[in-house]
Amino acid sequence: MVLAVLVVMVGGCGYRIHESDGVATIRFTTSTLATVSAGAIAAVVVAAVVVYVRGIENPKATLIIGGTVLAVLAIVPGIWMDTVTVGPDGVTQRTGFWFAPTVKGFRFDEVSELSIERRQVKRRRGPDTRNIWVLRRRDGSTREIDPGDLWEQATPYIIGKMRERGIRVN
Repeated sequence: MVLAVLVVMVGGCGYRIHESDGVATIRFTTSTLATVSAGAIAAVVVAAVVVYVRGIENPKATLIIGGTVLAVLAIVPGIWMDTVTVGPDGVTQRTGFWFAPTVKGFRFDEVSELSIERRQVKRRRGPDTRNIWVLRRRDGSTREIDPGDLWEQATPYIIGKMRERGIRVN
């Protein structure tokens, strides 16, 4: 999986926007998806070579290839289904694992102001610095959203759409 991550880092990630009838659908580009898939295939091939060299009887080798294949099957389809939709009413993102997707977003008519704050967020792997969207609602309450990678990349586009609707952005 380290190899897959390195391939993605070298290949970069891009997104494309398809607009139709006032709704914009944002997805990772085909080249990003191909890069991720190539990285995943490379990781499986490397794991297979390790198993071949060490022998299938070696429990560590079996764990390496089994774990790599399971990780690829869990992660790659989620990247293919990742979508941010910017419609006339709001923003919605569908992300996460294919077997347990996460949906997050907000309605434009509920928001008066957006602040994007850089914060440390606790993760299983330790602290991570992320951009957190702090939405100030018209009723005075606030809501925080930790956007996904695709949302992060499309931030300039989303902010532009928010400003068009009169939402202040800091």
